[in-house]
Amino acid sequence: MTSFQNPRSSVGIGLRSKYLEYFLVNIPQIPIGWLEVHPENYIHHFPNRQKLKKIAEQYPISFHCISLSLGSEELPSREHLHAIKRLMDEVNPFMISDHVSWNTLNGYGYNDLYPLPMTESSLKRMAMHINILQEFFQRPLLVENPSTYLSFKSNTYTEPEFLNALTKTTGCGILLDVNNLYVQSVNHGWNASAYLNELNWDAVREIHLAGHVKASDGEFLIDTHNQPVCQAVWEVYQDAIRRQPKAYTLVEWDDDLPEIDVLLDQAQQASLYMERVCVTT
Repeated sequence: MTSFQNPRSSVGIGLRSKYLEYFLVNIPQIPIGWLEVHPENYIHHFPNRQKLKKIAEQYPISFHCISLSLGSEELPSREHLHAIKRLMDEVNPFMISDHVSWNTLNGYGYNDLYPLPMTESSLKRMAMHINILQEFFQRPLLVENPSTYLSFKSNTYTEPEFLNALTKTTGCGILLDVNNLYVQSVNHGWNASAYLNELNWDAVREIHLAGHVKASDGEFLIDTHNQPVCQAVWEVYQDAIRRQPKAYTLVEWDDDLPEIDVLLDQAQQASLYMERVCVTT
């Protein structure tokens, strides 16, 4: 499979369109090792595509897809997949990922990430699609644990078991979103540490950090990605990097985008946590 440029540092941030001009003309005082983009935002936007290609000359880029629909009955159209592949050939991302979810039905793509039951049939379908895409892209995929608000009665796997089975069947890696995990631990009554104990850490390649909000009832959490990382999520993150200190870390912020200094500060905090773990392990 294709080789790609490795980051200079383990911590990166999400490169949203608001920050394109900043990275074209600035070198942050706080070192940023890499940048993540949603490729779907660039495949049909020529001006921003050119800016991304320029930035990719200075920073390793990761593709975090939101349209591969790994859990659907069918994959997206060949036209769509070829469009992502052409951008991939231009930018040469060092990682490509998507979610344990679905958002394509009868040839139509939906702008959301829908949950699927953790069953044998879901596992076989996702594994088949991952294998197809890894062959098509000639790159390994990472799969991200979902953020869900309801549980399926038909589940026959725990979420970590499902992720582990995908990695065993396809050779893909795991993108562990610790904010998603924390949100689900509150909403579903899970034990986050027990979840981490189940996970195959040899397969964890990347960790996401993000923010969430409380619903009006004050108890239910909503995964909004529009807030700083809270202390409880930092604690789950610290537990995670103790188990896999080689994983790359991404600070993810997708809505109500702040000034760039806020993201850089969050990235610096992640770097400090990683340094502490390296000192104590």
